[in-house]
Amino acid sequence: MYEFKDGLRYTYYCVSYETTNCDDAYWSALETSEAIPNPDAFSIEPNVLTIDGDMLFDLEFSCDSNVVNVIFPDSVWQWWRIGTSPTDCE
Repeated sequence: MYEFKDGLRYTYYCVSYETTNCDDAYWSALETSEAIPNPDAFSIEPNVLTIDGDMLFDLEFSCDSNVVNVIFPDSVWQWWRIGTSPTDCE
């Protein structure tokens, strides 16, 4: 999971054999101290996410900005806010 907070992108993992469930409650309970070391700096300008000053991603927001499609030339990643189900959005 990625968390974008205070200008930093934190990265977290859930290993299913170490936890009983990688659900919203698990993700919500994590602290930034549990992220992998060395978070990346980020900025968001209208529809563009920049990570570490050089990784640029085009963004397409939906579902009251709770879902974002990260657009690459040959694929799209979908990210959503904890507690949001992309299937519930119009």
